[in-house]
Amino acid sequence: MCQDSASLRSRNLPEDLREWLNENELAQFVDEAVQQVSIAEMTPGRTPVWDILLGIITYSYAIGLYRSDEIEDSLNRNPRMNQVHTMAFGHAEPAAVLRGFRRANRNAIELCLVELFRSALACIQERSRGYIIDTINTGVDAAPGLLRDEASARVQHAIESDCWALEV
Repeated sequence: MCQDSASLRSRNLPEDLREWLNENELAQFVDEAVQQVSIAEMTPGRTPVWDILLGIITYSYAIGLYRSDEIEDSLNRNPRMNQVHTMAFGHAEPAAVLRGFRRANRNAIELCLVELFRSALACIQERSRGYIIDTINTGVDAAPGLLRDEASARVQHAIESDCWALEV
């Protein structure tokens, strides 16, 4: 289940959703969000790699990891990602692939983040039984615009972070 609701410190989503969810919950919610968006988006020429990249980016942005080179470093440090790494990036530079994917699929990334935020809020709301969270108004469905704004802000932060990193 969700971590204790005492970890809620503000009315906003935490920068790192692991403040609310454990790793397994977060991974499960990311996978569910990717599947929902994958079905809804019907992107021409989409492959299983598309889902993998969407999941990597969604998870990374959900934990406050925005720069593509930092996401690449995180993947390189994770031995469980070796096979996925090869499948998703081949011999290409992962950071460049992630930037290109983000450029081509910004809407899908934002939709995936919104679904993830909705799941996280529902989980926390269930756990708190409504006592602590009147999060973003009165509930999960009360503020879809705010969830979309948060998703858009995270993608924009990633774009700006990559731009700043490339300028150096």
